Amino acid sequence: MASVRVVAVSFVLLALAMAVSGEIAPAGPKFPAHAEKFVNKILANPNLKILAGALKATGLVDPLKGLAAQGVTAFGPTDKAFLSLPKQVVTCLGKEPGLSKVLKPILFYHVSKGKYTASKLRSRKSLTSVLGPRIAVSKFKKTVKVDNAVVIKGDAITSSTSVAHVIDAVLIPKALLPVIKKVCF
Repeated sequence: MASVRVVAVSFVLLALAMAVSGEIAPAGPKFPAHAEKFVNKILANPNLKILAGALKATGLVDPLKGLAAQGVTAFGPTDKAFLSLPKQVVTCLGKEPGLSKVLKPILFYHVSKGKYTASKLRSRKSLTSVLGPRIAVSKFKKTVKVDNAVVIKGDAITSSTSVAHVIDAVLIPKALLPVIKKVCF
């Protein structure tokens, strides 16, 4: 009986040591399948590689899954959109403090609670981002813009509760401009 306890304790200590060393990771939170699939499609989209890397680098993958479980509209800037930012800003976003003080709020600004498909988006004047500031929505003929970005692929990724639209520019809330100036320049 004592040898069984020794083996059990040894196993627990080994597992703990492996977890602390990073050899095994604890299970993350569970999300509904539709939320997991929605976010995984964003992460796998070949036109959104920089966005996928940014979500991972800022630790926002799981929070986005949590929001997607309840229903969101996400705007995904293309890789070209990120690369069109000033070089100094792109460099700043890739390391601290730019990651947490600039990139994370920028990413939250690209998400709004509620599912607004392309047809529903056309009837809106604005959406409230999960960051807080409103995202302006405008229309001209068949073109829909959110702030300064054109929606180039509406309803690019959908689930039962959420939708992602691909856009041609990175949305930056005006309130964040002084922070960008202070952190990145």
